[in-house]
Amino acid sequence: MRVCGVYLVILCVCILGTLAGECIYGPFGECLSQCPPDTYSYNPGCAGDTLSRRTCRAPVARVIGQYCDYSRCDCDATKVWDEAKTKCVRLEECSDQTEFNKEAERNKERDAE
Repeated sequence: MRVCGVYLVILCVCILGTLAGECIYGPFGECLSQCPPDTYSYNPGCAGDTLSRRTCRAPVARVIGQYCDYSRCDCDATKVWDEAKTKCVRLEECSDQTEFNKEAERNKERDAE
């Protein structure tokens, strides 16, 4: 009877681990942090090109090179990442990106110095 209980606990842990959601993975396959709701784990691998994250400010993905052991959370194809709201939204629902644009300009000026 005890053996059945142990197997039941192991089975529950495995099922809950599977249902826990998507992760950002480390180089050894360990889950470093959970992805936010409505996102999935993007892991291009070493063989293919890595695409940029689609955001409100840059809604079209572009090839950014090849990266091994790279992982991030991404929105599904119908949504983009809203940096101000820190969540996935439809493009027409994007918030005002003015502050992020100003910060990007300040960073460019600082890097140019």
